[in-house]
Amino acid sequence: MSQLPKCFVENLKAERPNVANQVLDAIKEAKPGTSIRVNPNKRFPVPPGATSIPWAEHGYYLSGRGSFITDPLWHAGAYYVQEASSMLIELALKQHGPATPCKALDLCAAPGGKTTHLASLLPDDSLIIANEVIKSRATILSANVKQWGNPDVFVTNNDPEDFASLGAFFDVVLVDAPCSGEGMFRKDIRAAAEWSEANVALCASRQKRILMDAWEALVPGGLLLYSTCTFNRAENEENMDFLHNETGCQWLNLHLNSSKAITEIDAQSGTGYACYPGVTRGEGFFLAVARKPEDAQVTLPKTKNFKRKKHGNSPSKTPEYLLPFLIDSRAYTQEDHSSIPTLVKDIYKSDLYKIKSCLNFRKFGVFPGELKVKNFIPSHELATSALLNREAFIQNEVTLEEANLILSRNTFTLD
Repeated sequence: MSQLPKCFVENLKAERPNVANQVLDAIKEAKPGTSIRVNPNKRFPVPPGATSIPWAEHGYYLSGRGSFITDPLWHAGAYYVQEASSMLIELALKQHGPATPCKALDLCAAPGGKTTHLASLLPDDSLIIANEVIKSRATILSANVKQWGNPDVFVTNNDPEDFASLGAFFDVVLVDAPCSGEGMFRKDIRAAAEWSEANVALCASRQKRILMDAWEALVPGGLLLYSTCTFNRAENEENMDFLHNETGCQWLNLHLNSSKAITEIDAQSGTGYACYPGVTRGEGFFLAVARKPEDAQVTLPKTKNFKRKKHGNSPSKTPEYLLPFLIDSRAYTQEDHSSIPTLVKDIYKSDLYKIKSCLNFRKFGVFPGELKVKNFIPSHELATSALLNREAFIQNEVTLEEANLILSRNTFTLD
């Protein structure tokens, strides 16, 4: 690790005197561990030597770091490589999240770790919108969502303020805000090189705007999760106080079960929760959870200047040739999105029409494949989706070498 910015070290010691030395020692070691979160809907043998992450039911610390890009199980969405500290949102959702199907928004979602985590945590039949403002990152987000396989996650590419057009719409909003990245210094040397007090101030200002946009999109009684991967007060406690002063939000407490790995952070308006390298087995992370008052004024949909999107063709019944290949065919209808037929759950139709009329979708429904002459050619997206009826296909075990030949689009021969 190269020399840390002097102002960063001074600020950390001033603002976090109880943990500063442990954090600095951990950053200098520059030996971050690796953790994964297993997909509960797919078969995956937990690697030998892996140990459980206390706050994540399906999270594991690995004893080493393999080559995930050459692992067919990673490509199949059997697990997601995710920083352990960021899995802390599971604690919040299990203690304060909805018990019935809901509408959720991951506002700053790329590359997709928290989106796929939401998909595993929220009740069945929940609708999840994963948004990313940067187009290239939205493409990565879409790929990871497809890989994870939950058919009820949709990807948009919009500025957070565009969601005001929907009014108070979502029951859960997650804001994993762009930040100065102090918590990732030992994993990303660029974050340390780019750090400055001016950038911290810029991030804090941008986070305030995003939080207000998120608040408008949240229904009364809804849950807001605010997180960063940084240490400073300006981006954490001060933003908690800002949102409380602007909206009257109530910050909720989490039960930590006497865990010393997670540090309670007291703001004037409530309590946040932090993971610190050297204290927590993981990188830096901050989380605060708010409930929107039941009597909060409802934000009405706003008229936007951006171009309205066409709904596309009317939905139609799932084609007969597809039915044998789907495990839940009756719940879905086919709809064209950008001239591509996709499968969408019936119960979402009215909500998705509303969203589709004013936002830019990057992933809409599940593309099942193509019918060529009389042969149905399933897509890779269907192959990794929970919609797939695996019993409709002849199945054959392959070796790791053969699986990687498939992934690299080379030929091989089955016995």
